[in-house]
Amino acid sequence: AEISSAGAGVPTIVPVTTAVAGSGQIASDPNTDLSPLRVYPPACDTLFWDTADVGISYGGSIEPRCTAIWPGYAPGAPLGFKRMQMYYDITFYDAKGQPISGPLSIPVTHCVQANPADIDRAIVGIADGAPRSFKILPTLRVGNMVCAEIDHSGGISYFVPG
Repeated sequence: AEISSAGAGVPTIVPVTTAVAGSGQIASDPNTDLSPLRVYPPACDTLFWDTADVGISYGGSIEPRCTAIWPGYAPGAPLGFKRMQMYYDITFYDAKGQPISGPLSIPVTHCVQANPADIDRAIVGIADGAPRSFKILPTLRVGNMVCAEIDHSGGISYFVPG
């Protein structure tokens, strides 16, 4: 897979294979260029976002921000999964600094640096709604990270079967 511009200025991750049996992950090309990824400072140090998605697709007119939330506040994991590591709250802001409440017209790729013990099984989920609940997302494994297309504000974590 690659994180790159896929025509018309739309950055994307392109899988090279189908899902890894039993994991829910899609494998990526080992030569994937991760240079567009940036970590959220300071507390969201294992969550990365694709700067090309924001810079190319939106011309820099949106800004994603992250807050690390105490894991005890995270919604329950979906049936058959266990939530791992941190619970991050992602909010997208428009050019006027106002939170974007609806879905984005083009998703922004986010990658979580998973624990090495989890990487072969890790998948990304997003929590939204009131009350919030998690939904498992199509997940691409890129090196030591698991990545998903995020199209709205919400809580992000990674999960393993269990």
